[in-house]
Amino acid sequence: MHVEILAVFGGIWLKHLSNVIFMLYNKCRADVNHDGFLERSELKSWIMAKVQEHLEEATAENAKIFHHLDTDSDGKMFTLCF
Repeated sequence: MHVEILAVFGGIWLKHLSNVIFMLYNKCRADVNHDGFLERSELKSWIMAKVQEHLEEATAENAKIFHHLDTDSDGKMFTLCF
């Protein structure tokens, strides 16, 4: 029973993973050398670039939020501890 469940979910996961890789290849142009294959190094580079992009966006957004919550501009914000 557990093996069957794992097989079903494993299949779903693999299908999702293959869809993600297909999207990377076709829409995001992760195949930078245009040889028709998505190499491990190309996928790694694309993932690292997206992680960096997300980190930069999150850092900028967090700074805006903190600035909004730091009403007296002392570099601190009030928190409630329950």
